[in-house]
Amino acid sequence: MIKVWAIGGYEQVGNSMTAINFGNEKDWIILDMGFWMENLITAESKYGDLTNLPTEMFYELKIVPNDKLFFQKYGKNVKAIIISHAHLDHVGAVTRLATKYKNAKIITTPFTHEVLNFLDENKSVKNKRVYLNTGVIYQITEKTQMELIRVTHSIPSSTAIALYNDQGNVLYMVDWKFDNNPQLGKKIDYNKLKKIGKEGCKILFTDTTRVERIGKTPSERIARVMLESLLNYLKDTNRLIVYSTFSSHIARLKYVIELAKQLGREPILIGRSLRNYTKAAKRANIVDLSKKAKILKNGKELRKLNKKIKENRENYFLIVTGHQGEPNSVLERISKDEHPIKLKQEDIVILGSEPIPALPNLLMRGMLEERLLNKGVRLFTNVHVSGHAYSEDLKDLAKMIQPEYYIPTHGELNKNAKAIELLRRYGYEASKNAFLIGNNHLLELE
Repeated sequence: MIKVWAIGGYEQVGNSMTAINFGNEKDWIILDMGFWMENLITAESKYGDLTNLPTEMFYELKIVPNDKLFFQKYGKNVKAIIISHAHLDHVGAVTRLATKYKNAKIITTPFTHEVLNFLDENKSVKNKRVYLNTGVIYQITEKTQMELIRVTHSIPSSTAIALYNDQGNVLYMVDWKFDNNPQLGKKIDYNKLKKIGKEGCKILFTDTTRVERIGKTPSERIARVMLESLLNYLKDTNRLIVYSTFSSHIARLKYVIELAKQLGREPILIGRSLRNYTKAAKRANIVDLSKKAKILKNGKELRKLNKKIKENRENYFLIVTGHQGEPNSVLERISKDEHPIKLKQEDIVILGSEPIPALPNLLMRGMLEERLLNKGVRLFTNVHVSGHAYSEDLKDLAKMIQPEYYIPTHGELNKNAKAIELLRRYGYEASKNAFLIGNNHLLELE
């Protein structure tokens, strides 16, 4: 019997945390431990820096998964906490919750390990760390092995987690898309996924973030072409260009820098999270963007840059944080005239993202765009493709893996229900071999 304790992420996008047990009550495994980003952003808007906020407040504000009941029953029996990738809605809560699972190793890729290092500013995580490359088989317990399998997503070193046990194999594939033209790194490991399907998969977990979108998710190559086309259209402008996207999207940052140079402009990165993620990518030997663009480190460098921009706006291409209108981000402060860099009429602002589909994000993004337009800038939005699977990606994965049971996660209940409905044609039925479950629901499967 396999037990699944759906701790978090089964009623929302993010807050991911799932516990798996293969029959021995002394051997539990946790997959992901993430923030609920919607609530995190709301809290940051209200309280500012949350670093010194007690963990109990993180529970009360529903920023971290509510693992209290699970911990009370099985906390001392957790042997491993495996993180699929370095987005905050999958790794953020490690800094708040992991240490109490004293017997659990934290298992990540080298890049996710580096991200966790800068997230853990107070050095609160005391667990033993293990970081693995994809394709390595690792023994977690006497009867359970694991493997991190390469997938394509919008952050480096994204993986699916495979658990191998004689009770049945489990594939946890949360945050991915089929991209055969990634702009950094290799494409998804189709051979390994097909092998798991051929050998037999007991349970498949997938995210449902973009399941309502018909068709196949476009490749990141399309986002590059979109930006390249836009910059070619704007190539004769003598105005300042400001671009913003996700700080963790290292592949995108790499080609944005390349396109800025092709335009004859100096690319400059501004913002703390940009510094942190690019440093993590360098330390994990993924790419060293500091060799390709200047990354500002302090206010002195910013003041020098500001003076140069005033003299020659046409020479610079600024890459900044704040595309969602996040509190205290660079672009948000620029839009409010609270930053040394000032926008002028006809300056160009490009948002390399779409709004995250949560009410606080939609409101903040809307207010950001309104402030920018009121300044008379030329605003170009949604120069972006998603990192999440659309409906056809999900269908193709289900055909490839053919799991005995399917469990959707990382989406609101309506998205999870939509995913089950999509897979009806392949023989999956709700409450029979596909399960729509809520947070803190315990599911037992023979």
